Amino acid sequence: KADKIANSTTATRFESRSCSWVATEWHLLQVGDYVKVHSREQFPCDLLIVAVAEKDGQPARGQCFVETKQLDGETNLKLRVAMPNTFDKITDESQLRAMTGQIKMEHPNNVIDNFEGRVDMGPYGVEVAQPINVALRGCVLRNTEWIIGIVVNTGHDTKVMMSARETEPKTSVLDKVVSG
Repeated sequence: KADKIANSTTATRFESRSCSWVATEWHLLQVGDYVKVHSREQFPCDLLIVAVAEKDGQPARGQCFVETKQLDGETNLKLRVAMPNTFDKITDESQLRAMTGQIKMEHPNNVIDNFEGRVDMGPYGVEVAQPINVALRGCVLRNTEWIIGIVVNTGHDTKVMMSARETEPKTSVLDKVVSG
């Protein structure tokens, strides 16, 4: 039941043909899609952050904050930073539509604190992707109007899903003694 609810939740995906944002169910997101997450929304998948809403009149910093309570139980906010080669380049949808590149990254795994990859965005250059550039499924965007990210893992390939394990049933000492 929880899977059905999560899969039917909608995310905001960039549709390059129409150069617009469209509501898309989480289970339809694919690696390579651009997704926009707004403040207080949950990340639908693992995203490599490429752009962040910036304050008017201030230089771009590419910084946002995420709440990782569902991953690690901590309520303090964690800093995340957009990729250095793109954070100040994407200011509207036409720039997003024109962006092309390639990401070479680790295979999906359950190591939540690590991410290794290399992002080649053509004219924007090549950068190493680090854990601080990634927002994981289940985290919530806070104190930031929106971010745009490239989908790097979806569904059961997300780090949080790969690290989830089935809980063992609780048994009392008496049950353990009786069942031998």
